[in-house]
Amino acid sequence: MLNWETCAAVERDPRKVSGARVFAGTRVPVRALFENLRAGASILFDQGTPVPLRRHLQDDYRDVAV
Repeated sequence: MLNWETCAAVERDPRKVSGARVFAGTRVPVRALFENLRAGASILFDQGTPVPLRRHLQDDYRDVAV
């Protein structure tokens, strides 16, 4: 299972989105992505998506507790 504390693609800052985990360099909550995936959304990647993030999302999203 993914350890959020060591994942470089995710950060947590009490000044951003009330301290929720967000994708690094953004204000996009990680929780929102996983809620959408669980609801049936699919993942579309573009060239700007970091490869480690792609791997985690493709392989581990069903096992993640956010």
